[in-house]
Amino acid sequence: MSSGDHDNPLDANSARLAALESTALLDTPSEESFDRLTRLVRSLLRVDVALVSLVDRERQFFKSAEGLAEPWASRRETPLSHSFCKHVVERGQPLVIDDAANHPLVSGNLAIEHLGVRAYLGIPLKTPEGHVLGSLCAIAGKARRWSETDVRALEDITGLVMTEIALRRETEYRKEAQQRIELLNRELQHRIKNTIATIQGIIQLSLRTSDNLDSFSRVINERLLALSRTHTYLSTQPPGAVEVRGAILAEITPYLARNNLTAEGPMVDVAAEVGTAVPLMVHELTTNAVKHGALLHETGSVSLLWTASGTEGGAAIHLSWEEKGGPVVTPPTRSGFGSLLLNRLAHQLGGHSSLEFRPEGLRYTAMIPCWP
Repeated sequence: MSSGDHDNPLDANSARLAALESTALLDTPSEESFDRLTRLVRSLLRVDVALVSLVDRERQFFKSAEGLAEPWASRRETPLSHSFCKHVVERGQPLVIDDAANHPLVSGNLAIEHLGVRAYLGIPLKTPEGHVLGSLCAIAGKARRWSETDVRALEDITGLVMTEIALRRETEYRKEAQQRIELLNRELQHRIKNTIATIQGIIQLSLRTSDNLDSFSRVINERLLALSRTHTYLSTQPPGAVEVRGAILAEITPYLARNNLTAEGPMVDVAAEVGTAVPLMVHELTTNAVKHGALLHETGSVSLLWTASGTEGGAAIHLSWEEKGGPVVTPPTRSGFGSLLLNRLAHQLGGHSSLEFRPEGLRYTAMIPCWP
């Protein structure tokens, strides 16, 4: 299907221009692979000029221009007021002009006077999807009659030009794919290092705060399961960023059905290490509230809020956890694992936190940079 076959010409031209942009050929230096083909056109058809012309929005760019006079040879482009190739694009068909001065389509075109175009033969450079990128054209400074042999020869060479363009596109796709693979590998290595560091921290803190081996085994299993849930969610996120609202909800969803835990906050993209740390904080708070705090009885309630401030590079997450209606809270005689973990995670990420053991309920706040 050619560009002109679309119902909406504006949509068709936008798609065509996008296809042209995707070739990554505009404003690139001349290349021997294309120049070899335009030299072949000049020799085979015995013409003055041969062009690989790519028709952009307001200009035509010459990827290859053999025999073109100055200053156009150095500029390697003309405005569309000097373009015969634009008509090839509009029609999606070969354009055969024996004498431009007497042809109704182009008799007023400035290329006749400024570029010395008199006879013109142009074949569409058409992608497999039907988008016409421009044309391969042969130009003579004098009127001449183009034969069927001339047209077939130029069509054959046009096929070679499109093969070269396809090879270029494939090379670009492969290069982009390789870059994506390298990015994913770097992100994976980064996440693995963060995970190992987090696990090491959990084990060390658990050893310090557990009274016996059974207690240690139980809390380690709980916390590693929480970490596993977080990483299951992280695996759905693109490299380099994690949407923190989804990470938090993935951790607390089982508790939301109880109606005494509310969670509100915006969708915010954060670094992977922040997307790992915040759900762990929420897990510790939730576990403590279920065992000892406001979620122990139906009369209690917990409000979890988070907001974002600042701009990219200086943005931060502000987390607030507030319990009410549970057992009367008394300050602990020593810092347990949860307290140590909550403070350590915030500080390791360049933020700060506050844990208040108020009689009416625990209150925890933290500020964590989105991109440590």
